[in-house]
Amino acid sequence: MVVGALPSWTNVRAAYRAVGDGMADQTRSIQRGLMIRASSGRSPVLFLPRGTYRITKTLILTSRINVNIVGRIPAARLSSGTARLAGR
Repeated sequence: MVVGALPSWTNVRAAYRAVGDGMADQTRSIQRGLMIRASSGRSPVLFLPRGTYRITKTLILTSRINVNIVGRIPAARLSSGTARLAGR
């Protein structure tokens, strides 16, 4: 499985079939990634490769954990329910 910049990171595209094309709704993929990050023994990093991730509903964390959502270069810009991650 393809991972992020570090082997312990979980790649949202490889693990949860997100596409990051700006058109498809990625809410379910990202929410699933966040839910699994809450499981004990999991790395808290959900890696979003470069792309535009359309989110149409509020993402929910169901437990008190430290979760990191990062891109290759962690620079994110939120706009109209979309997270755009810049990277290489």
